[in-house]
Amino acid sequence: MISTQLYDHAAAEYFCNTYEFIGMGEGKELSALDVCHIKTKHRNVEHWYEALSPAMKRRVNDYLVLKYLK
Repeated sequence: MISTQLYDHAAAEYFCNTYEFIGMGEGKELSALDVCHIKTKHRNVEHWYEALSPAMKRRVNDYLVLKYLK
């Protein structure tokens, strides 16, 4: 689960900074079609986050902490 302190930032990144945020979480560079498939399958950041593996979740958490808490 995404911490409540970072949830708003995660939701904004998911909808606005899609290529960097989702690509970083997925661990690869994504095309526009890849992002479209992910966002169609996972309508919100919570649903997408819960589908990630523990390593992917750790990357997402590290990204959010480095970007918004430092």
